[in-house]
Amino acid sequence: MKKKNHSGIFVLSLTIIAAIVVIVTYASDFMPEELEEYTEFSPKDYESLEMENSKIYQGELILVNQYYACKMMEMDKMVAIYDLKNDDYQVKDTKIMANQSTIEALNNMLSGFKQKTGICDVNITSAFRDEELQQELFDEKVEQTDEKEAVRWVARPGYSEHHSGYALDFGIYSNGVSSTFTGSWKYRWICEHAHEYGFILRYDAAKENLTGIAGESWHFRYIGKPHAFFMKQQNLCLEEYIELLKSYPYQRKHLKIEDFDGKKYEVYYVKADSDITMVPVPKHGKYTVSGNNADGFIVTAELL
Repeated sequence: MKKKNHSGIFVLSLTIIAAIVVIVTYASDFMPEELEEYTEFSPKDYESLEMENSKIYQGELILVNQYYACKMMEMDKMVAIYDLKNDDYQVKDTKIMANQSTIEALNNMLSGFKQKTGICDVNITSAFRDEELQQELFDEKVEQTDEKEAVRWVARPGYSEHHSGYALDFGIYSNGVSSTFTGSWKYRWICEHAHEYGFILRYDAAKENLTGIAGESWHFRYIGKPHAFFMKQQNLCLEEYIELLKSYPYQRKHLKIEDFDGKKYEVYYVKADSDITMVPVPKHGKYTVSGNNADGFIVTAELL
């Protein structure tokens, strides 16, 4: 009678066990990602909001740069800054317009600045621009330099953030003299606290390779408090942030943000369909939906 080869069976068993461990380990690396749509949130707490895909070109989070034109100027939301401003800053003329939500945030920020410093000579020199005005400014810059240099400082017509109504240029007007807003001295407070009011300093010199625009200490963009806060904390420009949000789709993990005043938000991305997109939104609580000006929608919801 032959003896059984127990050592061979033992080795084979170990091999099988090892293979199972490898398979389980490999699978576990992917399972959480696939199951997040069930574990991260409860779909029953959401309902569908029908959005025309033209809406991806509207909202506080639209990305406008050399690659993405401002396709829809929301003129119905533009208001003369002079008509809504408070006494804590100045505006270059009575015809300069901006989106109403931008003006409200601007009033709050520059009131805070005045309370802190006693200074009220910040001057809004530019906000909304139509393509005709942008063309004039671009042509003027080309004449002063050349086209290659001009595009570093003035966006081509149609590709300027100023078309959106969410962008503002600051200056200083004191004792009858206008000067450039550099964000230095006491004005540094504005740069350090802008995110608390929903603004970002849009063009950081260190991010020119991403934004396509040279550093502008005077150009502020309104995007909303939680987004501005997160971008400030993570040192992101808008190009980086909009791309990051695509990694937080509705079906998976949502981006959670707790801003400077303790308010909590969830943010997620919904890719646009062909004509109409059914955007999942919370059944309860406040939320906003903004296009990203490229390929989808961004939902920002206050957590209860």
